[in-house]
Amino acid sequence: HMSYILFGKFEGDPSEETSITAGLYTSQDELIYSVTIDCEANTWTSRIIGNVSKVEEVYQSGALTTSCQDGEVFDIWGKVEQPFMMNWLYGPQILQYNITRETSWDRGQRRARNRNNAPYVPHAPPAVWRERTLPIPTLHGADKAHKYKVQATGAALVTRLAFGKCVAWPDHMTSNCSAAEEWVFARSHKDPKQVVDPDSALSVKWHGYGQGIFGTVNQIFRPHCVNSLYFDNLQTTIHPDQLNGKQGASWCCCVDMRTGKIYQDNPDKYCRVHFMNRCTLNCLETYEKSLWEGSLWERSLWEEIQEQLM
Repeated sequence: HMSYILFGKFEGDPSEETSITAGLYTSQDELIYSVTIDCEANTWTSRIIGNVSKVEEVYQSGALTTSCQDGEVFDIWGKVEQPFMMNWLYGPQILQYNITRETSWDRGQRRARNRNNAPYVPHAPPAVWRERTLPIPTLHGADKAHKYKVQATGAALVTRLAFGKCVAWPDHMTSNCSAAEEWVFARSHKDPKQVVDPDSALSVKWHGYGQGIFGTVNQIFRPHCVNSLYFDNLQTTIHPDQLNGKQGASWCCCVDMRTGKIYQDNPDKYCRVHFMNRCTLNCLETYEKSLWEGSLWERSLWEEIQEQLM
């Protein structure tokens, strides 16, 4: 899955002539799928080239749940799941009607066991039914994407773009882990109507958060915090990418506890494939005892590990 995460800020009065448009285009500059945020009208509109009409047309539109405000930081997240399964979010608001379908999934077992004419195994796990978004009726799929274009007018200022098989949050949250965690949860796959598990602190804390199947990422890929402010120095569930995704594993990395960024910006040294839930990093270089104040973890355990490894 690919994510296109656009960050920006409104500087000045955004109530007049302010808009942001983001979209995917082919190598021939033909539209695949775009969305426009119109601050003056307080609306959003998505556009495609229709697979029937063969011309550019409005796909869907609606009202924004919050108005654009001077000084506000905004984000537009484009998620591509498959060539014709994709959707936009503005902040945590879904910019697509709640249209879904049920599809059968065999967990890849039957396909894998028949690859290269391998004999079919009749005892493969049974297929399951899962809810998914409807395909976008656009002429060109995301597999034809060659360009990502952004246009901002009026008070809208684009400040950053992150893209790939990744999770990102606003720069001003790099010094506040709990704020970054909440930001990711609000845009995640978590079902906001999920029944609360009273025995799970996370279930209670994040009840009502998430956008279900229209969300951008699984909530396990959120940043993990040691307290309300600082990041765990060992992050064990960093989103898999093209290098390790086929292994069915996430990354584990040593990070700066104050910013959450990979230590010394050196992933070759401070990241490993977290295969079979076995991370080979200890991250003692990034451990700061004074920052674990109020942590749910036992600091004495870390002190014991330090003594054994030093």
